Amino acid sequence: MKKVLLIVLVVLIAAAAYFIVAKPRIEIHITEEQIQTRLEKQFPYERRHLLFFKTVFSEPRVRLEKGSGFIGVGCSISIFLTGVETLKSKVYAETDIHYDPKTGSVYLINLKLKKFELQGLPAETEKIIREIVGEALLEIFTIKPVYQLDKAGRTGRIAHAIFKDIKITDGMMALVFGL
Repeated sequence: MKKVLLIVLVVLIAAAAYFIVAKPRIEIHITEEQIQTRLEKQFPYERRHLLFFKTVFSEPRVRLEKGSGFIGVGCSISIFLTGVETLKSKVYAETDIHYDPKTGSVYLINLKLKKFELQGLPAETEKIIREIVGEALLEIFTIKPVYQLDKAGRTGRIAHAIFKDIKITDGMMALVFGL
């Protein structure tokens, strides 16, 4: 009996040492194209503002830059103002990434508008439009997940319990799971 206990103890110690030293981990790689495809399902996105203008967001773009820690997102915007010619612009923002282990979902959060050019409008009107476009972008890019793990799969079940980190590599997002 003592021999069996000793063997079990040695096996447990060896297993613990392996997990401490080897730090086993799983990485799930999500390509820029996968995120792009998911976002395209949300476009075109139309939003009416008060009675005098509406915005239409189209042509979403995603950019994953190595080592950046954020996702770049952008789209084209058409702004229809009553009594003014249709304005067209492009917008670019950077977002942080959040993984929700309960749902296995990856969300974009903390959207920061980096580039949005409007010309030919009074400063006060441009300021209002900027605020509204910023709110609409939050709604478009941050409410729905950009990726969802398959809960039924083995990786999904394990990953829900032991999430560690999100890394951005060139054109790819890696969800890192492990001890």
